[in-house]
Amino acid sequence: MRNWKTFLAFLVLAVITIFCAYQIYSGWAYGEIRFASRGAAWYVRFDSHPFWFLFSIGVYALIPILFGALIYLVVSSKTRWRKILRKLASKPPLDNARREPTDRDS
Repeated sequence: MRNWKTFLAFLVLAVITIFCAYQIYSGWAYGEIRFASRGAAWYVRFDSHPFWFLFSIGVYALIPILFGALIYLVVSSKTRWRKILRKLASKPPLDNARREPTDRDS
């Protein structure tokens, strides 16, 4: 059950990353970017609104970077936990049984 959820999460991240890459490409090729403001989407050109154009380029560039960092953290933390669990499994069990004192202990 967990595998399809992981696959779906990576698929959503990939689609959002592709959308951001396309928006950056359309800003470079056509000179306009789709910008969403309060639910309504409108296209921004550098000529008419340079601040919002550059702001949306920055947001569209930042989102894939954050997703990449998130994927790195998830993968590295799983690997780290696997290494810790493997190390704990290879150690012998703790000997914490209570014993009666013997003559040598006195």
